[in-house]
Amino acid sequence: MQDLRFLSALTLYRKRCLSLGKAAELAGYNKLDFIDQLNNAQEPIFDYNATEMAEIFADVQKLP
Repeated sequence: MQDLRFLSALTLYRKRCLSLGKAAELAGYNKLDFIDQLNNAQEPIFDYNATEMAEIFADVQKLP
């Protein structure tokens, strides 16, 4: 059952329907254990494209 919960959470996390914390909760893990499970499954924790990364860096540069 845990595997099914993890796979469901992973699918929703990949689609950005759930945050990391909510996906961990759905899977029955705390955030750190969910990150470990992502690592074991060779799944990226963050999956941003170049445009999204540029936007993030631009926002950071605006900080005082």
